[in-house]
Amino acid sequence: MKKVLLLSCFVLGGATLASASYELALIYDVTNRQILRYDPVSNRALGSFGAGNLGYYGNANVLALDPSAKGSVLALDITGVLRRFDYSTGIRLGALQLATGGTNQFGRSIKVLSNGNYLVTSDVDASSKVFDRNTGALLTTFQSFSGYTSLDCVQLSDGSFASLERTAIGSNFDFHLFRRDTSGTFSSWTPNIMTGVPNGTLSTLNTEANLVTALGINVFPRFRQFSFTAAGYTAIAQSSHLWGGNSVTSLVSGHAGQGYFIQNINAAAGKLYVMDNVSRHVADIAVTPYTQTMGSMVMVVAPEPASLTALALGSVVLLRRRRRAKL
Repeated sequence: MKKVLLLSCFVLGGATLASASYELALIYDVTNRQILRYDPVSNRALGSFGAGNLGYYGNANVLALDPSAKGSVLALDITGVLRRFDYSTGIRLGALQLATGGTNQFGRSIKVLSNGNYLVTSDVDASSKVFDRNTGALLTTFQSFSGYTSLDCVQLSDGSFASLERTAIGSNFDFHLFRRDTSGTFSSWTPNIMTGVPNGTLSTLNTEANLVTALGINVFPRFRQFSFTAAGYTAIAQSSHLWGGNSVTSLVSGHAGQGYFIQNINAAAGKLYVMDNVSRHVADIAVTPYTQTMGSMVMVVAPEPASLTALALGSVVLLRRRRRAKL
């Protein structure tokens, strides 16, 4: 009951301050297979939802926000079932089976495109595909090349795409950024942006304004950052080695050009990091209140008052139900 009261008070206050720097992180809890609500500004846990109702998951980048459906979060499992939840109340709003090309073809990443369709990078055949948001039908498979594995793909502001690709070089891998046109067809690439171990030197992409950030998620993760134009990319920041041996979540964008990610320090702690896109500085700022392993993360920035009100009301309803149950 104490946690419910804290959530109600915080959100009701947040509704008043929605025009200020409100940020709500939604994180996939690998240990308990649920979605956590987390305030990275105050470093507070704000409850969870979805436990027992998320399908089959690996430690993948499986959450996404849908700009056309405010107040909801998408969760994709490895069988291609895409579930939608109201992140304020935790209620499941529906599910969609994406067309599959075989068993366990999903699970590396999912993004919602500007037209509302879903961009999914497969963990098995290592390609990026676009699926219809209404029917789940496969619309496009992006052009791929022998020897290259697609790790993640994002849509840029002009409608084109950037994909993170790797290729084996002896016992290590070279990592490249591929530029693709609006249909997903290859148009250009960067020279090797980093060489490292197979399982995590670079793994995910994030876009913010005209920046593309490539970040690792496990086994000596690192980052490279680029500005992009119609002509290509310019490298502007990099790390050689920052977070040895411990996995990190996907990078998410907050207010004022700040990026957030969490490092799983050990079985008993996670550490919150902030990446400043102006100074390029990365700093650890807090030990999180969580002891479980955290995976995919998305950020709700200054959510609309309706969602904040719903979250507060949902907490009040839950509190009333618990009180009645005790009578």
